[in-house]
Amino acid sequence: MNLYICRSKRLCKHMAKSMPECSLKLRPPRNLLVTASLIVGNLVSFNCTAENLTITAPILGESLLSPNRNGFWIEMMDGVLTNVQQPYSFVPLPLKRALSSFHSGDVDCLWTFNSEFLAGAGVDVSNVIESQFIFHATQHIFTAPGLKPYSELSELKDKRVGIGVGSNLEARLNAVSANVIKLSNQDTKFRMLINNRLDAIGSWLPDLLILAHDDNIDPALFSHSIKMESSGVAFVCHPSEASKAFITEVDSVIDDYAHSAAFKDLFYRYGAESMYQGIAR
Repeated sequence: MNLYICRSKRLCKHMAKSMPECSLKLRPPRNLLVTASLIVGNLVSFNCTAENLTITAPILGESLLSPNRNGFWIEMMDGVLTNVQQPYSFVPLPLKRALSSFHSGDVDCLWTFNSEFLAGAGVDVSNVIESQFIFHATQHIFTAPGLKPYSELSELKDKRVGIGVGSNLEARLNAVSANVIKLSNQDTKFRMLINNRLDAIGSWLPDLLILAHDDNIDPALFSHSIKMESSGVAFVCHPSEASKAFITEVDSVIDDYAHSAAFKDLFYRYGAESMYQGIAR
């Protein structure tokens, strides 16, 4: 039997729905004393035939990663895991909650970011394991078509800059007195930018290419004003026998998938072919 401690009933329910092969018992909330701090947790026990890893990733938008398990990043994850035998359940969460759930150990693994990026975002990665990278994603400040690019972060003073809730960019933008507007997903940020309700957004490649493709806008019109961060796209896990076996399996298949026609087709179908051409190995 697997015993999980969830910080919220909502996370417990997500976990229960994603583990149909397991019998579930949700116990009443209890006070748990951990390192002299009182934390209210929900105890959930799953009776499974094999240890089932829980993987999370940030909800980004309908074409990127949706709550309904659709989008570019979901298809990429499924492509990697098609031939992986380790049982797992997938629980998409809002960015801030995904990071905090991994940091606290409520979930076993996180998909999309590597450990170096997570460390910069304040997540404890002192004892984690991670897979090989399938490619590197890059984060930029983007301006709308027709607007001049910014060359220095200081130029964003008093500018309306959209970022995701829990974004790693918030502190750096506050430091230059930008008017930071926190939004729930990439779709909202993008539409506010093209409707002149924002002066700039923090976003990732290939995400912006995909959003522009959805709206039939030439992505070349968006200026890559300032490069902020990069992250290898990978699985990062808390170490256990199951997660070690999982990472070993992922590493045995990830390179083949990165060279496959399916991987190339994914970028082309979502309008991110220009990035694929830059990462093709």
